[in-house]
Amino acid sequence: MKEIDWVTLAVDETMKSSQHIAAEQEKELEEERLSSLADQQKYNDLCICGKKLNECENSYDHMSDGC
Repeated sequence: MKEIDWVTLAVDETMKSSQHIAAEQEKELEEERLSSLADQQKYNDLCICGKKLNECENSYDHMSDGC
C-alpha cells in the first residue's frame, strides 16, 4: 500500500483554495471597475457644480481647480 504524503496533500489543497479565492476577488474587482466606469460615463457630461459642461460658464475653472 502506498503511503500518503499528508504535507504535500495539504499544501496542494491550500494552493487550490488560494487560487480559487484570488480568482473570485479578481472577478469582484473587475465588476466593481466596470460599474464605476458605467457611472463615470453616465455623469461624464456634468460639471462639478452639477450643470452640464457645455452650459456652465465656469466649467474649466470648476473642473481644473483653476489650473
